[in-house]
Amino acid sequence: MKQQEYMFTIGFSGNTAIVDGAAMKKYGKLSVQELITEGLFRPALAAALFSRDSEALSAVVRAYNEAAGTHYETYEQLLRVFGLEPAPENLEKVKVLS
Repeated sequence: MKQQEYMFTIGFSGNTAIVDGAAMKKYGKLSVQELITEGLFRPALAAALFSRDSEALSAVVRAYNEAAGTHYETYEQLLRVFGLEPAPENLEKVKVLS
């Protein structure tokens, strides 16, 4: 699975990732900071998680807290807020919806 696909995954059906193709096409090339600026916190968090970038993960948490008036301390808390989870180990296909 590519990072852009993971950023815009809306769910999993068995061993298939379901991806929002329109959002991926429009926002897929943006950096984590650009996604934050656009208010796209879930894709920003997914991009930072996929790349294992601890600084970007912290930046998403700070920006989200500022925008939402919350006080989350860790990115793991935001993963639950957004229902974001790692791709299944047995992932075989990616289905992009247009």
